[in-house]
Amino acid sequence: MSRNNIAIARGMRGLTRAALAEKLGVSLSQIGNWELGIRSPGPKNVVELAQALNVDEAWIAGHPTHIPVPDLIDKTVLSLPVIRSEEIDGYGTLYTALSDDVNPIAVIIGDGLTLVTRDWEGKQPYCAEDIADVDWLAPDGSPCVMMDGLPRAGWWV
Repeated sequence: MSRNNIAIARGMRGLTRAALAEKLGVSLSQIGNWELGIRSPGPKNVVELAQALNVDEAWIAGHPTHIPVPDLIDKTVLSLPVIRSEEIDGYGTLYTALSDDVNPIAVIIGDGLTLVTRDWEGKQPYCAEDIADVDWLAPDGSPCVMMDGLPRAGWWV
């Protein structure tokens, strides 16, 4: 269990320890103990934490899935842990991944194509409804075109 994951997810959701404790029906000290690594949440608590914070259970438990994310500046591919994922019907999957250097970043993977947001330090879409609110780039760094509320690149256009 990665103790910082609870604090990171709580911060991303804008929740205080007290608000999370109330949402889960646990004590404030229990949240503090989990975040400080004094105690670990049990399996039931991991599920409840993931649901309350809208993140993947595996990430909260400290065993995240990793996805390949192209770093268009350094021209490398990073292996980043997935905080959460959401299927977009008939399109692909929207991932929120965590980089050591920046805030959580959004990535879309579908049909062998990986799209990243233009500004990794700016506002990131946390759910499919927010995809159209940011600029997306194709793996070669070219801008995507928005069609039907979804970014399109390369042969998708």
